Amino acid sequence: MLMRMFSEFFRQLFLYGLYILLASLMTGCFYTLQRPLILKKVDRSPGFERDIRAMMQKFCFDCHGAKHREAGLDLRTLRAILSGGESGPAIVPGIAEESILFEMVSDGHMPPEGKRPGAYQIRRLRQWIVSGAQP
Repeated sequence: MLMRMFSEFFRQLFLYGLYILLASLMTGCFYTLQRPLILKKVDRSPGFERDIRAMMQKFCFDCHGAKHREAGLDLRTLRAILSGGESGPAIVPGIAEESILFEMVSDGHMPPEGKRPGAYQIRRLRQWIVSGAQP
């Protein structure tokens, strides 16, 4: 008889604990659903210093950098790119198709020798110009 009372007591205690656990979980789920989801807006447009300069350094600086400035063009800084060389400004911010730099790179004319930028790098260059050529 005493054993039956203990087993009934523990069975009810177990069920009671289960109900409390279930209620707690449901309350927690409802609480998280009620809170607004706040997403931070992330700027995905490329920037010169963050995305483009490294590509320029890898493919362009040998001929358009500190030591050499073929056609009077220096590609090390955004200011120099906008100033351009003998043919005028290297880019037209906002219009990639009218930018000499983009035209020469995407057509495969530049760099004239060695490894060339890949499709992803050319897309990033275009995105950078189209988005306004931000620093």
